[in-house]
Amino acid sequence: MDCLKAVKYGASNFGTIFGMALRVLGVYVAAAIIFGIIGVFVIPRLWLAVLLALVAAAILLTYFLRFCLDVVMSGLENIDQAPNYPDLNVVELVATGAKALGMLVVYFLPIVTIPLLPLGLVALGYFNDARACDVVWAFRAARRRPAELAVLWLMLAVWGAAGVLGPALVMLLFISFAKETLRLFGWHWLAHVLGLVLVVEGVVFAVVVGFMFAAVCFRCIGIFGWRHRALVEASSLGASRLRGVGFVSAGGVLSAIVVLLVVSLMVALSAW
Repeated sequence: MDCLKAVKYGASNFGTIFGMALRVLGVYVAAAIIFGIIGVFVIPRLWLAVLLALVAAAILLTYFLRFCLDVVMSGLENIDQAPNYPDLNVVELVATGAKALGMLVVYFLPIVTIPLLPLGLVALGYFNDARACDVVWAFRAARRRPAELAVLWLMLAVWGAAGVLGPALVMLLFISFAKETLRLFGWHWLAHVLGLVLVVEGVVFAVVVGFMFAAVCFRCIGIFGWRHRALVEASSLGASRLRGVGFVSAGGVLSAIVVLLVVSLMVALSAW
């Protein structure tokens, strides 16, 4: 029931989520312009412009992930209002990005460990250290609460689908408004300006809707940890940074094997 009610949580601090969307879009547009100028006029290397754009995207994603982890933490503390903006601390963002990369190779890329990802996010939100990559703890926790974890995944699927369809519907709505503007006013320059403004507004509100449902998903993960706090606190037993590094290293090797197999399969299918 808490996950069903979590949709109210996504709108509980609308100003912050709206501001987050504006920050991310503003930085993205500024970075695209700057990197485009650098790539075309200063250092005419397409690969460099792409690399710089990827770096900017990684920073934005890390900043948004920091916000989502704060949402998980508010769920763990059973706080009903979404958190405010994360601090623009470069060191903390780099650390969060490194932990996210570790979780990527431990839980996501190996594929078989994806069902354990919410438990890793709960541990990351609670401890904010290498214990989030403890796959053995996550597996034991999943065995203790398999039904609850399955329900959590069902809710994540529902809200995740809403987070994809919602922004798409918002964009379609604003694009239809823009087309109607052109139909009513013809090809006058003012109609083009109004149409462009409507499309830009559609992008902003689509991102806001996406952020709201992302907050709902991470809220569900935090609430799961709050309702089963004993599982989370059990991960503090025998925790060590070396243990976390070991899991990340093993996950990196397994991820590399999986990626190579997928690439080989794609190459074989394309040749066939």
